[in-house]
Amino acid sequence: MDTHREDPSTVADLVGDAVYGDDEEEIEALRSEIALTTGKIQEFENELQQIIAQLDDWNKEDEEIRQQSTTSKVKDAKATFNDKPAKGVAMLLECGEIPENTPTAVATYLHSATGLNKSSLGNYLGENDAFNLKVLEEFAHRYDFVGQYFDEALRIYLSGFRLPGESQKIDRMMEAFAKRYHECNPQQFANSDTAYVLAFATIMLNTSIHNPNIKDKMTLEMFVGMNRGIDNGASINEDLLSRIYESIKEKEFDLHDTNDTLMETFVDPEKSGWMLKEGGRAKTLKRRFFILKNNCLYYFENESATKPKGTIPLENLVVQPLKDPRKPNWFEIRSEDDSAGGIKAAKTKQGKLVQGHHSSYKMQANNSDDMNDWIVKLKAAMTKNPLMTLYQDKLRKAQGS
Repeated sequence: MDTHREDPSTVADLVGDAVYGDDEEEIEALRSEIALTTGKIQEFENELQQIIAQLDDWNKEDEEIRQQSTTSKVKDAKATFNDKPAKGVAMLLECGEIPENTPTAVATYLHSATGLNKSSLGNYLGENDAFNLKVLEEFAHRYDFVGQYFDEALRIYLSGFRLPGESQKIDRMMEAFAKRYHECNPQQFANSDTAYVLAFATIMLNTSIHNPNIKDKMTLEMFVGMNRGIDNGASINEDLLSRIYESIKEKEFDLHDTNDTLMETFVDPEKSGWMLKEGGRAKTLKRRFFILKNNCLYYFENESATKPKGTIPLENLVVQPLKDPRKPNWFEIRSEDDSAGGIKAAKTKQGKLVQGHHSSYKMQANNSDDMNDWIVKLKAAMTKNPLMTLYQDKLRKAQGS
């Protein structure tokens, strides 16, 4: 037997112990590196979270600034709309408040937006422009009148804006209502002309009953009579007319904008311009800026004045050119009844409103064309009921005459 032969198991154990010892050192070193790396990763994660949080704060600040800027732009656009509707709509489109420049988008916004002056809205909707006409049509389609009583539908429609002073605009806006109501209730009337005539008759009923200046109030019999034969020659059910009458008598139509300011009264006048005005008692001549709006003639010291120097209600007055060859382009406004004792007008004196003392008003226009234009528009404004002409025109058509 070879006494120098080594025990293999013993050698393996010795080698294994040596290798194991080296592994332990390497593993410990790796653990240290992993711990160090994990710590650095955690630091990076913490820094990254801080950066993300900072970016979020910056984004929020940017969004707040954008929102504040947008809010400010929208506010400015609405204020502009209340003065110049078309320009206001352009600004609302530019700032994205109205999403797209289509009649549907504009009508949808105008129908639901707050902070818009109802007089300005009425004037915009009544414009005789191709785009505005489509907006008006789409605006009327925002209303669902299916199954609604006629007076309820008309009340809702008229509460959305204030009717303009110009008869052509009123005509277009009431035409839009009549078509929409008939579209929603095709069995109610023979055609939309009936709805149009009845709408005007209802508004005139509202004025007659609730205007304190009208002494002879319209009775139910008068209301029924004025609507006889309007449904393509046939008459409307008297129960419906009676319901409309009682509804209007009980509750007045909301035709006025409580947000209107004094200056908004003079937005979009029928006519405006400079003229010479002859004084009442002291026949002095003064140059004044005149505005014709809502059946009243106002005159101001200058174009930028916010309060009129005088107000002339045009009801029961007449206008005619002066025949004096020494006074070219002059015309006169006087009472329809010479025995009435002068014109019931008002003027501002020392900051207070006082009654004027005029048997007539005499003004000189810039030229003959300007004078004739003033006379035509003043005559139209002097109509006792500015809706009557429109009503009578449609009435003839509705009655088949």
